Parts: sequence; C-alpha cells; structure tokens
Amino acid sequence: MYVRSLVSTVCLSLLLLSVQADPFNPKETEPKLFKNLQFRNIGPAAGGRVCRVAGVPGDALTYYAATASGGLWKSSDGGLRWQSIMDETESFSIGSIAVAASNPNVLYVGTGEANIRGNVCSGDGIFKSVDAGRTWKQVWKQKAQIG
Repeated sequence: MYVRSLVSTVCLSLLLLSVQADPFNPKETEPKLFKNLQFRNIGPAAGGRVCRVAGVPGDALTYYAATASGGLWKSSDGGLRWQSIMDETESFSIGSIAVAASNPNVLYVGTGEANIRGNVCSGDGIFKSVDAGRTWKQVWKQKAQIG
C-alpha cells in the first residue's frame, strides 16, 4: 500500500511540474514549432464544396479535387496551384473520382454529387480520361448522382 501511494504521489508531482503553461492563455500553450505558422486557404478556388479527393500513389505532388458544383481540379505541385481539367464536358457537379491503380494517367469520374443534401445536381454519367485529365470520353450515360 505504501509503495502504491508513493508511486502515485511521484507521478502526480511530475505531472504538475510538467504543466507550466497557463491553460487560459493560448499563446503560452502553443508549441514553439507552430509559433510562426499562419493560416492560409489551400485547394482549388472553386465555388461550392470539395466532395471527393484522390491522389496518385507514389507521386506526392499530384492530386485531384472533385467539387459539388465547380467541376474537377488537378494540382501537380502538391496543392499550391490548381487547374480545372474537365471544362469541355457539360457536367460541373462531380460525385466521385478514381485513379486507376494500374496506370495513374487513367481517371474515372462519376458526375452528379452523391452527398445527401437538398441542393444536389444531377450528373451525366461516368467519364474516363487516359491522359491524366487532358481529354475525356463519356463511358456511361445516365442522369444520376454517382458517388
């Protein structure tokens, strides 16, 4: 019993000594590592919400962002700059995106946001690109939300 009480007292004392910051002053509780970190917007400057994202395995710089009402966007520099890559199709609402595991240049996009909301737009089916989003071919036609 004495040993358990002693261990508890030592642990509590160490815990109290380690808490030196004032919990009511966030400036004192921020780690020094994040001291100079500034908040900034990242991602495509598209209207609406980003509803799906995909990256390319083995390529830390290439990402795709599917938006509910702003089309499909691609970044080739780790998210610093984004380019709209599906403007030639009539579908601006994207519900899903997949990068083929066998070839990162092959993309499949389901159109029509599939989130349960009262303001979703119908899509035109599924589109496929074999050149990393430069050109698109419709491979399945259907008015729906494909998520």
